[in-house]
Amino acid sequence: MSSRPADIPVFVLCGGLGTRLGDVTRTRPKPMVEIGDRPMLTHVMDCYDRAGFRRFVLCTGYRADVISSYFLNFASLHSDFTVDLRGRQVAYHQTGYTPDWEVTVAHTGAKAMTGARIARAAARHLGDAQHFAAELSPDNRRAMVVPEGCAHGFLTLSDDALAFYLVSSPYDPLRERGVRWDDPAFEIAWPFPPCVVSPRDRAHPDFDPGWHLAA
Repeated sequence: MSSRPADIPVFVLCGGLGTRLGDVTRTRPKPMVEIGDRPMLTHVMDCYDRAGFRRFVLCTGYRADVISSYFLNFASLHSDFTVDLRGRQVAYHQTGYTPDWEVTVAHTGAKAMTGARIARAAARHLGDAQHFAAELSPDNRRAMVVPEGCAHGFLTLSDDALAFYLVSSPYDPLRERGVRWDDPAFEIAWPFPPCVVSPRDRAHPDFDPGWHLAA
């Protein structure tokens, strides 16, 4: 499976109630609130598009019907069109905003939490992809829970991204273990090489089961 950004599905969390926006989200989910002349959701997708991503899986919940309707009628909302009523044919003209995206709308439950939404959508739509992307931001206040003992890493897409860790036990430097992003034992196919790696992470030794997996 290719590790090019264009082949990596981006799982976008779109199921929240948006209660902090009050009446604005009474009839539509927060991702569909307009900024300028387009929904907020499409601006988020544009950001990924600029980094080379084009496959999106929208994990919907509250008012999923609004998101479904928008993308099902995307062409008619952004283009002039002619309808042949008898022949039931539609021709679109003067196409304007038409990004090269593949969009999957995944219904993940009205009351599901972040992890459940991603798990349900991934089970149906991840396929044989070796990577997937999900947005975690100060605005959506979401986090990814990593099981204890599970090795993990992250690659940011912007220069000003910040990552915060909340650990389940007091920090003990003697128990800390890590592997380099380019450790030959794993041959991880990152979407693209990292530009900045901390000196500590760059200095991790080659993977040694006897040491890395020690209690």
